[in-house]
Amino acid sequence: MHLIIARTEDERRSGEIAKAIDELAESSPFQTRTRTENAYAAVQWRQINDLRVIGNFITIGVLFTLLVVSASTMMQSVRQRFSELAVVMAVGFTPARVAALVVGEALMLSSRRVTRDAQDASTNTSTNTSTWPSDRLK
Repeated sequence: MHLIIARTEDERRSGEIAKAIDELAESSPFQTRTRTENAYAAVQWRQINDLRVIGNFITIGVLFTLLVVSASTMMQSVRQRFSELAVVMAVGFTPARVAALVVGEALMLSSRRVTRDAQDASTNTSTNTSTWPSDRLK
């Protein structure tokens, strides 16, 4: 058995009764471990908290992986457009301004996509009328 609940008429004798129950099963291969209801609830809450901690670690790992993949994609985009960026810098843009342009472009594209997906999710339909080539792959 997994759980036995024993109710007592007199709360002051609950410790004595718990000890007697544990002594009855002491030589059994299935020994009992008697606890109060509050102690049992506390153990359950600790286990739930452990699951939350594990979930937080998984979430952090996923977010870190997403950050690494995003940074890698950005670096690849910059490498592919290096000649274009060199022309922009030759015109007189500072490296900080070029970096701001690249990050701004990425943010604009990402926010447009997030907004579109949020609209699709709220209407629960997918209207694929976008002019973006990546949207036509759906």
